[in-house]
Amino acid sequence: MSTATTDERMKRVLVHFAQTLVSDFHAEEALDKLMAAAPTMLDVDGAGVMLEDDKGELRFVAASNDRLRLIEEFQVQTGQGPCVMAYETGQVVLTDDLEGTTPFPAFAEVALSSGMRAVHSFPMKIEDLRVGALNLYRDKPGPLPDDGHEVGQILADIATSYLFNARKHDRLTRQIEGLRIALDESGVIDQAKGVLMHTYGLSEREAFGALRRYARRGRNRVLDVARTVMEGKLDLSDVIDAA
Repeated sequence: MSTATTDERMKRVLVHFAQTLVSDFHAEEALDKLMAAAPTMLDVDGAGVMLEDDKGELRFVAASNDRLRLIEEFQVQTGQGPCVMAYETGQVVLTDDLEGTTPFPAFAEVALSSGMRAVHSFPMKIEDLRVGALNLYRDKPGPLPDDGHEVGQILADIATSYLFNARKHDRLTRQIEGLRIALDESGVIDQAKGVLMHTYGLSEREAFGALRRYARRGRNRVLDVARTVMEGKLDLSDVIDAA
């Protein structure tokens, strides 16, 4: 595969990556597409990604085909393999021939039985924070092409960015939802204060004080009292008379 062809395909992946980041994307779907594109950019026969979950445990997330899915899941289940090593050490792990001596013989046996002869693993990190690792598989022994190491790390960095931005999006979504709920709650309380102000000629501060005193007397939340007021289920004079 020529360098020009590799560069052109990498450019298309980067353009797609940029477009995805500004959309409402799902990280796992984006990673699946990235893994499917990896073999077209490098002299590899498949790719897979593992990520750290919320419990700090490594788990399989995406692979370019079902054959690799089994190999990746084996690493998760046994806690050994190049992807696990890259994740734990934060270093690139290059295995040019799985039939040679490796630190993970059980993994090598499973990979070889699935037709894979070489695997190259790249850590996924955000500064010093480890988040996972990316594996590139070959069905023949040998190193990656001259620019393969650089391209492999770029793919790992793209996968990391997908994850990082998806998590930021989730946090932002939760924050927006929390703000919306807070505004809704505040609106109900404001409406209840308005009813008391209009009915009894109270100031805003006096109306809120009445709601709060009534809530404390019944060991309820001000929000719940306000809702009861707005639903017409509470005698307003009881609120005003609350000590």
